[in-house]
Amino acid sequence: MNRREKWQSSSTPGHSAVVAQAESLRDTHRFDALVINAENASDGAGLMPRQYKRLIDAGVDAMTMGDHLYRRAEIIPIVRKSDRIVRPANYPGSSTGKRWTIVESDDDGRAVSIERFEQRLDS
Repeated sequence: MNRREKWQSSSTPGHSAVVAQAESLRDTHRFDALVINAENASDGAGLMPRQYKRLIDAGVDAMTMGDHLYRRAEIIPIVRKSDRIVRPANYPGSSTGKRWTIVESDDDGRAVSIERFEQRLDS
């Protein structure tokens, strides 16, 4: 199995698990916010609008993205407008998307700040 096949086989179950379990996880663990990394939600590379919608509908409050953020051009309009997708904060200021967002808890109004940083390790 090559690297791409491994990504494809590992990303779809993760997306499906979040969609299937988000409500149960929130109820069981009483999370203030459900934040996931969604950069590989679409066949191991990027995020498509349909996955974004399913994740939001399932109860995800915010999503972080990484170096695959711009792999799927279809998501760019959502990235521009949404307060629920965070790009790496250490990308250039001109990059599309928000560097951070704030998610407020439904229960008590507490706020959680969400940021993500990208790091590349050279081996």
